[in-house]
Amino acid sequence: MGRDEEHAALIREAISRMTGGSQRLSVAPIGDGIKILSEPPDLVEWLDQDYGIYGSLTEIHSQYNEEIKVIEALLSESVQGGGLQTLKEVLQKVGNDKYARNRAIAGYAKLLWCVHSIPIRLHDGRICVVWPPEDVTQLPIVHEYNPGEFFAAAANTILEMRKALESERKKLGKWKLVGICSLVLLGLGIFFLLR
Repeated sequence: MGRDEEHAALIREAISRMTGGSQRLSVAPIGDGIKILSEPPDLVEWLDQDYGIYGSLTEIHSQYNEEIKVIEALLSESVQGGGLQTLKEVLQKVGNDKYARNRAIAGYAKLLWCVHSIPIRLHDGRICVVWPPEDVTQLPIVHEYNPGEFFAAAANTILEMRKALESERKKLGKWKLVGICSLVLLGLGIFFLLR
C-alpha cells in the first residue's frame, strides 16, 4: 500500500472515530486551496495566540484538539502495526528520545490535518475558517465571518481568479498563434528550399 493510500485509510478511520467526522475531515486531500477565501493570519494574531488570547471559539479549538489527538493515536497504532514507512523512518532518526518521538508524531498529525481537514466550519451562525498553528502545541487561529460577508468575499476572489485565468489564456492563445505561424513559415521555407 502506498503512502497516499495509507493516509486515506488513516483518515477514514479518524472520521469514523469522531462525532461529525465527515464534516471535519476529508479522505480526499483538500490542502490550503479552500483557504484562499480568507486572509491568512497576521503577526498580531500569531502573537495573541502565543499569549493565550483565543476569544470565544473554544468549541472550534476543542474540535481541532480532538482531530489532532485522534490522528496522533492512529499514527502511533499504525507505526506499531508496521505501517507508514515515512513516519517510521523519521522515528528511527529520532531514536529513543520519547519527547522527540511524540513531537514527530504530533508534527505528522498536524501535516495530515492540514491536508485533509475541512477548514471551513459553521459555528453559532457564523462561518469560521480554521488556520493551523505554527507549532503543534498551540491552538489554531480562527477567522469568523458572517455568511453574507464571507460569500461576497468568496465571489470576489473567484471573479479575480477567473479574470487572471482569462488573461493567461489570452497570452497562451497569442503564443500558440506565433508558434503556428512560425511552423507554417518554416514549412514553406523548407518546401521552397527542397524544390
